[in-house]
Amino acid sequence: MNKKDLTSLFEKLYFHELNIRESTFTRVQINFAIFFTGYSIIFYMWRVLDFNSSVVAIASFLTLSIISILISLKGLYYLVRAFWGTEYRAVPNSDEINSYYSQMMKYISEVKDYNKNYPENSQEVPKINEIMSDFYHSKLTECSTNNSLANETRFMYLHNSIRWLLFSAVPFIIASIIFVINDLDTSSPRKEILIKDTSVSSELNKTNAIFQKFQLSSDEMSKKQLVEVVNQQYQINQLYLNSIEATSEQSIRLYQLTLKLNEILERTLKKIETKSNNQQGQQSLGGSIESK
Repeated sequence: MNKKDLTSLFEKLYFHELNIRESTFTRVQINFAIFFTGYSIIFYMWRVLDFNSSVVAIASFLTLSIISILISLKGLYYLVRAFWGTEYRAVPNSDEINSYYSQMMKYISEVKDYNKNYPENSQEVPKINEIMSDFYHSKLTECSTNNSLANETRFMYLHNSIRWLLFSAVPFIIASIIFVINDLDTSSPRKEILIKDTSVSSELNKTNAIFQKFQLSSDEMSKKQLVEVVNQQYQINQLYLNSIEATSEQSIRLYQLTLKLNEILERTLKKIETKSNNQQGQQSLGGSIESK
């Protein structure tokens, strides 16, 4: 194998290492996607975790998922090293080659001038083709060797990241099995869904507003009536607090009771206001008579 064939071989190796670099970059992206998909699954399970379930199951799930994340961080570190920090070298571009060619032509011209002025101590005039061939050969050798070592380093980091990914998959799979078997998902169709009944709460707020008007009254009869109504209100409030776990039929019954109570309170309040107005009118009328 002559030097020309060797240069051709190094040229093929150089482009081969560049192709490997691109394929390695694609594999690194795929591994990144796998890592962050796993993190997304874990964070989703944490978000929908039902803390009213078994304490042992919750503790086991959280412990295993945290261990999985901690182990995967080692693999993520190697993956970042495989993606970042590796230096590749490229053969000189056209400007660099042209600049080197000009320097060599100047050097050859200087050698010829020297031989002309000092023929007794003449030097061999180098050939520009051999110089450029040697230059290209040396750069190919340097770049292909460097890129081959860089790809080996990236492969090592990529291999280590996959290994730690597999290690972290063991506690991740066990945690997922615990999550599914113990039905730790709050959005599971097998669990009751809490529904906020705003219609009932609005009626209760209305009732409380009427009670505040009652408390501003100084009439003895209204206070007696207030005691009875407060007892009814207490019962309805207790039913409302328990309605968080009530069925739809019980919620309807609660809503009807609040409506009925509000009607009673409104009628009673109107009677009290009418009575109070009559008393004030009689007092004002009596005062005017006395003044006459």
